[in-house]
Amino acid sequence: MVLLALGLCYPGLRGAPPDEPLLRSGNMTVSGYFRTPPVKLMGGYSQEFQLSRSGERLDVLSGREFETGREHKLRLRVMSPVERKNPGASRPEQYAVLGHVRGTGGIYGSVSVFFNRLRERLNRQISERFEPETAALVMAVTTGPRAGMDYGLKEAFRASGLAHLLSISGTHFGLLFLLMFGALRTALKHLPVWTLQRLTVYLTPSQAAALICVPFLLLYLGISGARVPTVRSFIMISLFLFGLLAGRKGDWLNFLVFAALALVLLSPAVLSSISFQLSFLAVLFIGFFLGGRNSKKDDDDIGEEAPAKPSVLRYPWKVLMVTLSATAGIAPLVVYYFHYFSVVSPAANMVVTPLVCMVFVPLSVAGSFLYLLTGSFPLESVTGWVAGASIYLVKAFSLAPYSSVSVPAPPVAALLFYYFGFLFYFISRNEKFLAVPVLSVLVPLALFAVSDRTLGVTFLDARNGDASVVELPDGKVIVVDTGRHGREVRSYLRHQGISSIDVLVLTHAHDDHAGGAAGLVRDFGVKEIWDNGRLLYPGGFPGGPVRRGLKRGDVIEGEGYTISVLHPYEGFYTGRGGSGTAINNDSLVLRVQGRARSFLFAGDIGAEAMEDILHLGRHIKSDVLKIPHHGRRSAALYAFIRAVSPEVAVVSAATPHGGGVRSMAARVLSSDSDGAVLIKEGSDGLRVKTFVSDVELKKTLRFKEELSNIKKLFVAW
Repeated sequence: MVLLALGLCYPGLRGAPPDEPLLRSGNMTVSGYFRTPPVKLMGGYSQEFQLSRSGERLDVLSGREFETGREHKLRLRVMSPVERKNPGASRPEQYAVLGHVRGTGGIYGSVSVFFNRLRERLNRQISERFEPETAALVMAVTTGPRAGMDYGLKEAFRASGLAHLLSISGTHFGLLFLLMFGALRTALKHLPVWTLQRLTVYLTPSQAAALICVPFLLLYLGISGARVPTVRSFIMISLFLFGLLAGRKGDWLNFLVFAALALVLLSPAVLSSISFQLSFLAVLFIGFFLGGRNSKKDDDDIGEEAPAKPSVLRYPWKVLMVTLSATAGIAPLVVYYFHYFSVVSPAANMVVTPLVCMVFVPLSVAGSFLYLLTGSFPLESVTGWVAGASIYLVKAFSLAPYSSVSVPAPPVAALLFYYFGFLFYFISRNEKFLAVPVLSVLVPLALFAVSDRTLGVTFLDARNGDASVVELPDGKVIVVDTGRHGREVRSYLRHQGISSIDVLVLTHAHDDHAGGAAGLVRDFGVKEIWDNGRLLYPGGFPGGPVRRGLKRGDVIEGEGYTISVLHPYEGFYTGRGGSGTAINNDSLVLRVQGRARSFLFAGDIGAEAMEDILHLGRHIKSDVLKIPHHGRRSAALYAFIRAVSPEVAVVSAATPHGGGVRSMAARVLSSDSDGAVLIKEGSDGLRVKTFVSDVELKKTLRFKEELSNIKKLFVAW
């Protein structure tokens, strides 16, 4: 009845209207305080700001650091990024750009500010005492920030399946408690007899150790940022300690469900967070596979079906089983959200995780506690040595052949079948139900393996930018332009399980087409860069991709396709307009001919270039046209479209220009209304798919449209 009453009253309590209007896009003056320490970014800082009246939070980008907890009155330009309608796109967060400071106040008094100021002190001290890589790892496991970590080191943790060690998880928290509790209980049992006799009149050594642990766990929870996995672990440990004090034993599943209920009551949105899902599923699978439904089994009993192991092999066997159980629980979600699978993860976790969690984390946390209490960091040299050994092992595992395999995101239906299959197995203990999760893995892999390789192009939603991904019949991948930041291309390639780019085509030098080139070269090991021969690269590209300057008449042939260069040529120069017009008219124009269909990429060419290309006559006719310069109207554009006479035309623009374009092609698609567009050649014509109509779920009250939503659960892209 109490839970029912809470359920009825909770929506009303959570839905109270705020005193201050919701944040909106545009310029506004707000009052509040900087809630978290600053995070260093390229060219500035990001810091979370909380409004004093409504309690809303947003990241503020600026060129300076602000003291954590200090109250300010700021003039901000609030930005609400529009969600990209692409496969694999993440939901953008609202942020603000600092205009100027209008006033400064005192320190805002709250528990979160107190702990965040401690975190800031620790971060500064750690940065001064350790080498950059070591400092980044120490901060990651004590105070939480990872922004200062080198990209290569992050990738090494990811490839070796050890990325979970970089976020303060329940593993860190639980093992730290286990070591602390065991050490305190042992120390209390070795007290002088008369002291122990007086103590045990009131408490057992276990109960006394539990009480002493609580303040240290609270301090670690505070300085670690109180993330979902640590809060979950803290609640479960607190329930265990309460059971010790009350003289009762509990069930791990009850503890887990209670922790989940508490987190959801505090913040309902936590249900959709990746951290919540991964943390609880990992513990759930470990608990069911190793302990079954009942946690009162002896600690040395792995389970009824586990084979008896000699005492020497018992520990590695348990570590292996814990790793495999957690992997079985979270692997589908890791593939769905992050699109990779680490082959060396079990071995790496058996070797590195005990070192990090049972040696490095206690050293780092103990050193941090001692610094906060005494002002000195006495364990600096030992901590640095263990951190260096951990980093060495992580890099060694990441360099193993096929350590990490990129995997395309599975459809949502596959995840549902996987977890429901295990749910029925856990309830019934009938091994026949394990066929469901096995099939949910094998069927998508089989469909992916037997899928036909034909010429296909995905035109991405890059708002006012331009970015396309060409997948050729021979398996090669060509990216034509990157958008302003390359984020759309990066998220799409990872969603499709593509780990490398064979060719990066930069049609011209404007940011909306080439702004993300450096990032893609770094992240995807680009093998070649094609451009118009007129681009300059001031800093060059690390890794040395081959650069090819193309001109009219160049032809690249492969199995099942031919790529022809239609523009520019050495004697072409713009005769009118400014430098921007000249750069646009110099755009590289490519025509990709498949076995039966052709695609024309026209960059941002303007009137002069289009008029020049028209002289090529039938050579420019294509089935699909990427409309040049985001569909901006001109007489030359209409003449150009008539000459190409495409079956499908695609406009890359937030607000497409010119309804007249629609009268010039059989079908016109635009990134603002249709999202990403996938066009593949088929024996019977073009196969067209759009993100909005074929992938995106729609809110509806009609049964027929709901059936359409259900069908989309079986589609990845």
